[in-house]
Amino acid sequence: MTFYQNPDHSQFDVIARPCAERETRIFYRQERHRAEPTGVCYRAYSLALGRDRTTRDYVILVEHGGGQEALALHNVFGFEADWLLTITDERRLYAALWTLYKTASDVSRAVRSETVGEYSRAFVEGRLKKSRKKQGYVRVTIEPRAAASADAA
Repeated sequence: MTFYQNPDHSQFDVIARPCAERETRIFYRQERHRAEPTGVCYRAYSLALGRDRTTRDYVILVEHGGGQEALALHNVFGFEADWLLTITDERRLYAALWTLYKTASDVSRAVRSETVGEYSRAFVEGRLKKSRKKQGYVRVTIEPRAAASADAA
């Protein structure tokens, strides 16, 4: 999966826009011990299933208060996202798109945090190495930790 940051949504063909109205993005459930319905509100997130015009990958188009995002669902190991087209209930399709988007977003955030931590530890330990390329690029690598010797134990 690939996130497009601040994409122009006009480069995608929208296939389905489940729960297009804001009020339909409130998922109520009736609890037995409460008189009023409770639920979860997704009004801030507008999701759509689209297709990238260039790569033909399925894409989850997201609009929220922070801007626009797009999550490409690549064909991985022969797994095509065609199964999303078989969901006819728009609430279930919205839930499927939300689950895929939220999972990918959480994983992306966790990986970024872990990478920052790894580079921070390597900097403190003096294991960051910088090399310059001919075109002015700088490549930063992390050297592996020195193997502990038998004498240190």
